[in-house]
Amino acid sequence: IYPASQMIWVEERMGDMKYVAGVDIGNATTEVALAKIDGTDLTFLASGIGPTTGIKGTLQNISGVFHVFKECS
Repeated sequence: IYPASQMIWVEERMGDMKYVAGVDIGNATTEVALAKIDGTDLTFLASGIGPTTGIKGTLQNISGVFHVFKECS
């Protein structure tokens, strides 16, 4: 479990369902966990890990995050 300060939360609403992703961009790896929220139910869907791209905390990290998301789906 990572501190909330190191997590980026991304939400996408689709009808009555909500999907949430927790993203941890570390010095060496980027990790993603995906879940579905339906009412009060939370269902874990997938997780993935890949190398961090660029210097941590820069826009270069975005390509690494998208790569990990693709691996999860």
